[in-house]
Amino acid sequence: MRRLRPSKPKHRKIYRNPIYIATEWQEMIDNGECESRADLSRKLGISRARVTQMLQLLELDKTTLKELSNLGDPLPSAIRITERKLRKIKNQSGK
Repeated sequence: MRRLRPSKPKHRKIYRNPIYIATEWQEMIDNGECESRADLSRKLGISRARVTQMLQLLELDKTTLKELSNLGDPLPSAIRITERKLRKIKNQSGK
């Protein structure tokens, strides 16, 4: 007779709020922890272009930023807002 193995719980991916991430990165520059976007990119191990893309999210209109911030961090499991989706919104707004 075979034994049934107990099923392992599924690991759910946690999605961070891109606005919180961008705010954290901007604070690292503002408080002198990183001298520039280039310095920040080196510390994070990502490209300068990626840092710029994320920080540009902070240029969304204030109402949108507030609503996105109110979602919390990490985002609720039913909500998946990515930087790429937000970038499209920013580009459509003409900024």
